[in-house]
Amino acid sequence: MNAVVEFLEGMTIWRWGILGAVLLIAELLTGTTYLLWPAAAAFATGVIVFGIDLPWQFQWLIFAGLTIALTVLGDRFVRPNLFKSSAPNLNRPREQMVGARAIALNDFRDGLGRVKIGDVEWTAELDGASDVAAGTSLTVTSVESSLVRVIPRAAG
Repeated sequence: MNAVVEFLEGMTIWRWGILGAVLLIAELLTGTTYLLWPAAAAFATGVIVFGIDLPWQFQWLIFAGLTIALTVLGDRFVRPNLFKSSAPNLNRPREQMVGARAIALNDFRDGLGRVKIGDVEWTAELDGASDVAAGTSLTVTSVESSLVRVIPRAAG
């Protein structure tokens, strides 16, 4: 028990820096951002301890308070921006099709027909009341199972 108390009492700027570095390395190995905030809190506590001589109990209270505050703020404001994707639909091929160009392979009757998107044929349903002729250029608005919903493509 005395060894733990001696360790806690002996926290200096260097020990806070080492603790911060160990937490930062652990963060780099996990990539979760959850250890980033305690690492930053350890570094900040070391800077505070360098400037102000505080009892070890206050040092650990500052570390705990900074860890909680940075974790809450980081999780709220920083973390969502770290994991934004430039291709959010990368593993969702059906969602990637929305907005794609389709060509009507036959005349649509009662809003149903076949279209070609790329080199694949799909059963399509026309959004809207009018039917379209074969060869009409269409735009995919949604994909539901094996049915694509399309609208006539705007001219231009």
